[in-house]
Amino acid sequence: MNRTIGFVLTAIGISVIGLALVLGRSGGSAQTVTAFPSGSEQPDPGGVFVNGYNLPQTAPCDFADVYAGAHDLTGVPIGSFTGRSQDFAFVRLVCSPLDPSKPVDYDNLGLEYLRTSGMSPEPDSAPHPLVRAYLQDAAATGLDPSFYGRIISKPICKGDLCQQYTDRTLLLIDQKAGTVRWAPLGCWLNQACAKAQSAPPPDHSLSAIAVAALLLGAALSLSGLASLLTQRRSGLAHGMGIA
Repeated sequence: MNRTIGFVLTAIGISVIGLALVLGRSGGSAQTVTAFPSGSEQPDPGGVFVNGYNLPQTAPCDFADVYAGAHDLTGVPIGSFTGRSQDFAFVRLVCSPLDPSKPVDYDNLGLEYLRTSGMSPEPDSAPHPLVRAYLQDAAATGLDPSFYGRIISKPICKGDLCQQYTDRTLLLIDQKAGTVRWAPLGCWLNQACAKAQSAPPPDHSLSAIAVAALLLGAALSLSGLASLLTQRRSGLAHGMGIA
């Protein structure tokens, strides 16, 4: 009976040690910041004011009108109007007063970010199957395909997660979930927003709970081993006729 108890204590102790190591690896991981920082501009009387920033609404740079019809695509403004452009969470709007056909356009942030990552564009690469379906669905809802521009990279995958660049976006693909979403390139390429979005590196030190579990596991394992050794010695002594 005592031998069984020894085996049980040892097994439980090893299991608890394993749990402690898992807690130590995951319990201290930092959480990624998801909120976009707001500005501190003073609202223009009668103007459009979003997330602490004023949106120009005078032709030809009527960013307020573009935002009103495409805020789901642009995200909130995360920078001031420079006189030519303004950064939003996902895009950058650019004013082109000399182009009457398209005085306000989306900047090529996908191409810019790809190059800052040390990569060269591969124009007209084949889309990932999920990206192909995603772009087809977007076109079916009436979204102008020029919003994305050309596909300029092959799918870059690590496990089930992939990414693929277009001229204007970086598409993040989850093959397991079957989803495609945009990276917030407007924020990542805006110094202030990128700094606010950054998170401290994961803390892999053992948490207090993990340390307690580790100590408990070690104590149970040692108790179990001690019980087994005691039983073994007792058995040997009995076999040799030692009282």
